[in-house]
Amino acid sequence: MKKLRGSLTIESALAMPLFILAVSILIFWTSFLQTQEKLNADAADKAREIAKLAYVTEEETGEEVKLIEIGKGELLNGTYFERMAVARPFTGRYYKNKEGGDAEDNRIVFVTKTGQVYHTSNICSHIKISVREVDFSSVNHLRNKGGAKYYPCEYCARGKLGGIVYITSEGNRIHKNKTCPGIKRTVTTMKKTEAEARGLRPCERCGKIHD
Repeated sequence: MKKLRGSLTIESALAMPLFILAVSILIFWTSFLQTQEKLNADAADKAREIAKLAYVTEEETGEEVKLIEIGKGELLNGTYFERMAVARPFTGRYYKNKEGGDAEDNRIVFVTKTGQVYHTSNICSHIKISVREVDFSSVNHLRNKGGAKYYPCEYCARGKLGGIVYITSEGNRIHKNKTCPGIKRTVTTMKKTEAEARGLRPCERCGKIHD
């Protein structure tokens, strides 16, 4: 059997490891950049979500929202990366007009159809009510947010009660009808000056936050 001599040039022997090294570095660097970009995006998204929660509490502390996001690398096991995102709380701002008056007097407030107060927030618990459907037999064991018991509504729960009834976390009445005016809120908007001209006073829950 005839044997053939094989040969490998020095250039080929050096080029192949360098090529493999270059490809490995490129793959690692691409993965590194992807991890950094994902951390930046996640940290920014979460910081914005936390900043939005400041509107729910309607409170501004003057401090910026800071969030540190920590992520694990995919190629380097046990390697962690850290990114910080900063966002300002979404609480709004009141400005004075050119004449020096307070623009707060012309801002929009919320008023219910039969209410005696005006609300500065459309998420006030007095107008944004959470209605629960429960069995009447379990009402005696339930309590509202303030720890009070529930009693039959004067509008819709007269007479004998049974079966499915409706209660709210904020109120203390048992409702037989879900459309009862005691739990249904028809809300209209108007300027604060107009509400005050009608003799409406600020809501004790949300009105004191801005006034």
